[in-house]
Amino acid sequence: MSALVAAASPVELAALWRLDLLTARDVVQVCQAWLEQGLDEASPDIAVLAGEIDPRLDDLRPRFERALAALTGPVLTRDEALLIALRLHLAVALVQPDARFMGAVDLAVIRFAHVSERRLVVHPARLTDRPDETFAEQNLGLEYVYSLYWELDDLLRGEMMVADPAALEAELRRDLRAEVQTLHDHLRALEADRRRAAILA
Repeated sequence: MSALVAAASPVELAALWRLDLLTARDVVQVCQAWLEQGLDEASPDIAVLAGEIDPRLDDLRPRFERALAALTGPVLTRDEALLIALRLHLAVALVQPDARFMGAVDLAVIRFAHVSERRLVVHPARLTDRPDETFAEQNLGLEYVYSLYWELDDLLRGEMMVADPAALEAELRRDLRAEVQTLHDHLRALEADRRRAAILA
């Protein structure tokens, strides 16, 4: 099981599932973990899925979706799933040591770079930094992460000529980690606001 899937809560797994980011093997391993945690009391489908030997997504889909519904409630919209899944990717990246941090951010960049043209998230810095401009990545508030990520990527691939590459690398890694933290915290606050609004509705 990947670190991302292992770290995910049932709601976060529902988001990954909604975005087709889980494999058949992920589903079986998740259900095995849920079985060990006693979550099969909420859904007998969990025990059945945990015992699958040669899983195929189409065969697992009805049972897994029933299990998710039992644990998490109504199916997430695509927009809800995008923001939950992105925050999960950022959270997992943040706990990685420096040697694995870029790889974890790379996964987020690959998966979320072109998911939507809509502006689902306005980055908190956008209020003061060029607020009238529109970026292709602005839909998820990722434009600042992308900028630092690609600059660091260029440096690591030897495409930047600088006097002190080691010092610049350390600075970019520090700034990228800080920016990932900023966006993660912003997305977490948005999630909390949505939950409160749903309770009050």
